[in-house]
Amino acid sequence: MVLVHRVGPSVYTVSELVARSARKMAPFVSTGDVFLRGPADYIVLAVSFSNIYTATRIDLVAAVHSARPLYAEEVRFPANVITDSLIEMALKEGYIHKTLEGVVARYISDDFCGHLLIVDNLHENKYLHVSVLYFLLAAMHFYVV
Repeated sequence: MVLVHRVGPSVYTVSELVARSARKMAPFVSTGDVFLRGPADYIVLAVSFSNIYTATRIDLVAAVHSARPLYAEEVRFPANVITDSLIEMALKEGYIHKTLEGVVARYISDDFCGHLLIVDNLHENKYLHVSVLYFLLAAMHFYVV
């Protein structure tokens, strides 16, 4: 998955999510958007959840088409940048699900090949335990010959 953000107040922070690709198992992903508006600094993050905990380097080729001159460099970010990026994506695109007073759950499942859940506990003196159950559904196709 590719996430494109504006650079935040410091070089190592993300700001507004400008564009993202779908999260899918494919050798090629694209944002398909025209997002460069005037001179600005952007952070392009390539995120793979299959190796997020192993800190394995992702080999990739990033192609940006522009009629204007570009400057690009490879930068190693702290681990919290990916977390901040996913939170920013959930705040922008997430569906809000309110079931308990003082608790806001946001989830993304469209164009995500999975499910991203972020829960905000607004209570100061209470804790929240989140338990998620997944059920595997199998579809069978029968062909009559």
